[in-house]
Amino acid sequence: MDLNFQAARVAQELLAWDKARARGLLGEPAADDAGRIIEQGADYYRRLLLALHGAVEACSLEEGEEWIGRSEDQRRGRRYMTKQGGPLRRDQLLLTEEDYDRLDRHRPELSFSGAEPEAVPDDDIADQLRRLAALHREGALTDTEFASAKARVL
Repeated sequence: MDLNFQAARVAQELLAWDKARARGLLGEPAADDAGRIIEQGADYYRRLLLALHGAVEACSLEEGEEWIGRSEDQRRGRRYMTKQGGPLRRDQLLLTEEDYDRLDRHRPELSFSGAEPEAVPDDDIADQLRRLAALHREGALTDTEFASAKARVL
């Protein structure tokens, strides 16, 4: 499996968790477990994007598979997130085309909840803007994606 495929799988899992969180479906006892799953997945996803764009040398596919397994285990039985697969297939995420249209490819864990990221020191902001500009120059970000990402940073 390559990094791009794994990034897509992690983004889908995060999208499903965020959809359930934003709709208030997780409930109190599950919220802590879901919060940990989302936080761990989002951290891995950010490192995965950095590896895909050459900002870091490597990203462990095994770590991603472990997180996906934990995510699948946690959402098993949550019929508002998963539909049962056939006898030889995994359970499938309950995501629609409209859900995928909402996918924030940079922060899938915020696609529905839209929570604001934590405050970032000014020198980190400048570094982020330089990285975004480089990705835009390289063609990894469209004009629209670049403008949106820049607005989030600022």
